[in-house]
Amino acid sequence: MGSSYMKMLGHRSFTQGMMFSPTFKIPMPDNIKSNLLIRPKEFILSEFIKSEPSQSLTVFTYTIGSGFSCLVENSAKKCRGDVNLVFGLTENPKVDKISKQIYAILKNSKLTSLTLHFSKSSHIKLFQRDNYLLVGSQNFSMSSDIEKYSSDEIMMEYTEGGEDISRNVLNYLKSNDGSIESLNVYGKSEKEIESFLNICSDQNKTLERTMIATHKKDIVEHVFENFMIGLDDSLTIEEVFENKLEFISEFWEGTCQSFSQVIPLQGLVDHLEGIMHEAYGQHIILLEEIELNIYDKAEEMAQDTLCEDGYTDPDTGKAYNDSTTNKELNDLIESISDDLLQKNRNLEENFVNEVNSTLLILLEESLN
Repeated sequence: MGSSYMKMLGHRSFTQGMMFSPTFKIPMPDNIKSNLLIRPKEFILSEFIKSEPSQSLTVFTYTIGSGFSCLVENSAKKCRGDVNLVFGLTENPKVDKISKQIYAILKNSKLTSLTLHFSKSSHIKLFQRDNYLLVGSQNFSMSSDIEKYSSDEIMMEYTEGGEDISRNVLNYLKSNDGSIESLNVYGKSEKEIESFLNICSDQNKTLERTMIATHKKDIVEHVFENFMIGLDDSLTIEEVFENKLEFISEFWEGTCQSFSQVIPLQGLVDHLEGIMHEAYGQHIILLEEIELNIYDKAEEMAQDTLCEDGYTDPDTGKAYNDSTTNKELNDLIESISDDLLQKNRNLEENFVNEVNSTLLILLEESLN
């Protein structure tokens, strides 16, 4: 957490604890008591909290994909006053199902208003019915009615002051959360509700794309930096091939991971992998050429030279070695070595330059 953000919160030091500015404190009624509750995962939400008639109802949940929980739906139908539902949307929400559920609440209740508040940034979970209030980790989406999605949850329970607290939280959010969109759907048709939710969903996807771009940039740059470390003339083809090849698949998987759309990099990744395999194959051939040429040509020259001078072993038919022929042999080896090793250095330099160039294209493409 950045120091400027901590200063904004009025933070002094970790040893002194966190001191919050009054701006961040939600007003609470004096001397109210609370209980700390655990909802075991064995109980779905509707078994833990019963819906009851009320004069006011406010629910905050994180994201919904198909609708609100049975608790929310039944509690809203039993409310005879104002209902506020604050929520986010999943990446691909079933807007038609959510619209049907909300419209069914309107048709089967005697409430006086039902206001939807869509927030792209709220992570608050809160359930308020008159003065009864629950705040904690519990979501109030439809998944909370399904046992296989159930988890242990913790909540603070207030049996008084709930209406004031939820109003203060909602007012704070409406004043400070620039992303919030609100609509009182009382008297609206199902199509009008669906239209509002579609607008919210489109806004949500815009935010998702921004988050994806930021996340993608972090992943790609991290993998890119790992690939580029030491990728210069100091690295041999074997070192690049053996130590860096794994980063190609990581590059591809990393840039696509967690994204809703496939990033069109596979062609470039394949191209980079092809460059490495082709260069490595050429390198191995060249290494074999260096080794065999030096040995074959040196032996051939030595034999020819020594045999011409009459230095032939009668048992083997091959020339003897002496200081003169050894010097000629060594000179030949050095000459061939210099020539072929220079070819290898040129190959490695071209290889590294081509890999660098392709990586830069990959980085640029992936961040666009």
